[in-house]
Amino acid sequence: MNLAPIAIGTYTRLAHLKSTVEALKKNTLAHLSRLYILSDAPQPGDEDKVQQLREFANGITGFKQVTVFERTVNGRVANNRGGIHQLMKEYGKVIFLEDDIVTAPGFLQFMNDALVAYEDNPEVLSICGYAPPLEYSQKTLTDTIALPRVIGWGLGLWLDKFEKIVPITLHDYQKITATVESIQHVNTQFGKDFINRYKAEAYGHLDGLDNRGSFLQMKTGMFSIHAKHSLVANIGNDGSGLHASKNNKYDVELWRKTANFKLDSTPSVNEQIRQQSITFFAPNEDDMSPEIVDNIIAQIETQKINDITLWGTDVLTTLFLAKLPRHIKVKGIVDSWAQENDKFQRYKVSTPDQAYSKGLRVYVIMSFASRVKIAEAAHALGDDCVVIKYEE
Repeated sequence: MNLAPIAIGTYTRLAHLKSTVEALKKNTLAHLSRLYILSDAPQPGDEDKVQQLREFANGITGFKQVTVFERTVNGRVANNRGGIHQLMKEYGKVIFLEDDIVTAPGFLQFMNDALVAYEDNPEVLSICGYAPPLEYSQKTLTDTIALPRVIGWGLGLWLDKFEKIVPITLHDYQKITATVESIQHVNTQFGKDFINRYKAEAYGHLDGLDNRGSFLQMKTGMFSIHAKHSLVANIGNDGSGLHASKNNKYDVELWRKTANFKLDSTPSVNEQIRQQSITFFAPNEDDMSPEIVDNIIAQIETQKINDITLWGTDVLTTLFLAKLPRHIKVKGIVDSWAQENDKFQRYKVSTPDQAYSKGLRVYVIMSFASRVKIAEAAHALGDDCVVIKYEE
């Protein structure tokens, strides 16, 4: 078999990378596979961490070949997506992992089998090693499911299909949110988590291959092939990932099957499985550890602050408002992309500049994954701003 190269994108999380590599080495096809470590360049202050990680990476064994790309310019997207594109131009396909993905021993076998089987199927955009815990009927005879959702936790791609994945424009976003009916269509047929993700993409806050791939599938009717039971586990939902949260919602028991995967020769999206998936991925309290809300409230009370402005309109905001003590008053909610007449629950949503012009000065960041970036934007409003976010 012409095995796909494996790419692992990494930065400073040495412990996570070690776990990812050690699990991958136990795969039945590891010794026949080429492994590429995509090592991002350090930002100021991270030089030692990156150097330690690169020393480990250059000593990895257990694969047919190990190559470390040591970047000289920092950039997560350029490192990961640039590496993916570079390898696909050479090999035509790639299996990509971030450095917080632990794989089952059969992961490489499934991914390579599927990359061969579905390469020429125009409906299949990608191969995904992760599957949420779903219930299957006795009629489910194959080891695959089809979902109109790209999950980047163990992702198989081909060059020609990868090049169809393009940025989500503001026009794209406005089109799918133009009416109540169009929003409902996205929510009920693809997932309630997507509207906010597409909005963040359209306004330049996110740049995710999974978001853009899922959007392409929504527009074209394409889908991804997933293992029926998960062959990967994400260990990055411990708060260490750049765009990860802190929860155990996505924890799975790894599938131990290692060979003879039964691939569906005529795959299609099963409506019952699609709806189970939509329910599983819908934003809810399981997306956020309760300690995040407790941490933020404790900071507010320690500083004896009574009036606050919330920055962000996501699941954390909902959880925070439900738990907020009565003596702490919310004066408003801020969203960088707020439009006229936008509301979140009973609160009017304004832009940061509008809030600042009204004299609001205490901003509580309602994001975990993007808290540092949003806090910087809040501080930039003025030197008199007080900014509170989750702190370790």
